Amino acid sequence: MPAGMEAVILAGGAGVRLREVVRDLPKPMAPVGDRPFLGYLIDQLVHWDVRDIVLATGYKSKVVETHFGDGSSHGAKIRYSVEARPMGTGGALRDALRMVRGDHFLLLNGDSFLDADLAELAEFHRGHGRVGTIALVERPDTSRYGRVSLGERGRILSMREKGIAGPGLINGGVHVWSREISRRIGPGTVSLENDVVPGLLPLGVFGKVVPGYFVDIGIPEDYDTACRDCGRLRPCTKG
Repeated sequence: MPAGMEAVILAGGAGVRLREVVRDLPKPMAPVGDRPFLGYLIDQLVHWDVRDIVLATGYKSKVVETHFGDGSSHGAKIRYSVEARPMGTGGALRDALRMVRGDHFLLLNGDSFLDADLAELAEFHRGHGRVGTIALVERPDTSRYGRVSLGERGRILSMREKGIAGPGLINGGVHVWSREISRRIGPGTVSLENDVVPGLLPLGVFGKVVPGYFVDIGIPEDYDTACRDCGRLRPCTKG
């Protein structure tokens, strides 16, 4: 990994669709195996020597902070960007970026896990030299996630909203962005997926297809899958 690269994890979700199986917890704190789901993401970052982590929290943020503290028990330095009220994924990132110093940073969704080689992803990002890189996953049905279309050399042509059935590529919830994105997030409540990223595509956002294990815990059925597969929520071997 590039020395000193920081990471932001979007960990403010309330998990409304999980309430029937996980009550009174932020979605990323849903128990999976022997730890909260968020713990696997932090361990993945540390595995790739990304140890400076900002958790963008909101709903019941104290639950997250009480559990992870300053991150020393995970071998990391964890800081917290806490939303006073829900401002969307883009708004949460806008606030968290005030705590990020580097020219490039990793961004992870707090409710999904993708077994990606983060060093390789960062190197791919540096190679094309544009505003962003998104790890992509092939799925047999993209209707729950939205579909991504690629052009030459992996440049993303479009990111269409949910509801398109059939096989295709989806956003795998692991990104590398340049600080350019901070100038593209407007005020107020903003969706990163719907309001920010589409406007960045003309500047150059690239996708890299990643074959590793992927799971999103946003609905009870997939949360159950994560619980059954908790042994697979481990980072791939370096090199």
